[in-house]
Amino acid sequence: MRRLTDALRTAGLTVWLDEEAVRPGQDWAAAISQAIDHSRIVLVALSEGSAKSDWVRSEAALALSKADKRVIPVLLSANADIPLLLRSRQHLDLSDKETYDLNLRRLVEALRVDESSTKEADDDARYRLAELERDALALEMKHLSQEHLAANLRVLSSTLAVALVTAGLAVLATVLFTADGRTSGVMAGILIGAAAALSIPVTFPPLTRAFGARVRG
Repeated sequence: MRRLTDALRTAGLTVWLDEEAVRPGQDWAAAISQAIDHSRIVLVALSEGSAKSDWVRSEAALALSKADKRVIPVLLSANADIPLLLRSRQHLDLSDKETYDLNLRRLVEALRVDESSTKEADDDARYRLAELERDALALEMKHLSQEHLAANLRVLSSTLAVALVTAGLAVLATVLFTADGRTSGVMAGILIGAAAALSIPVTFPPLTRAFGARVRG
């Protein structure tokens, strides 16, 4: 198994091996279960002894129960019997010295293809997520622009209305002042002041809010 692990690492693949990764005192079953959860491919190394191990069968059964895991039985000994639960899976024979190198290359190629496919799927998922985020941002900006336009139209409409009222009051004040001397002049001043007061909240809304805040404070 060590020879196979070294060969896969030399080929640039990441390998988790239980006998070197599980720390002293660590729960063996929990560590292997976690390792299987974080792996894409599980190689079940079958020697004459491991093929009869209940532990190996339990680990293989756990890997097979995960729908997103690819399980590959690897025959390391010609005398090893493939457990029944793994016989439906195509195994790779590394027990024959004459075909060892060829089958090892086949294994490495298969693992690299799987790694490449996973990377492409991850890249595609990230690209689609970025597209969704761009679309959401564009929609939000459009909504904000529409709200801004509507607010501007409301202010413009109010400004025009106040301007018309102000102009009407100013004309009326001028007529009263001309027609009736001092008394009418006082009334004209009141009308002009009222017109100015009407125009302040629309023309200078920040000033109005600040003044109101000071009065309340």
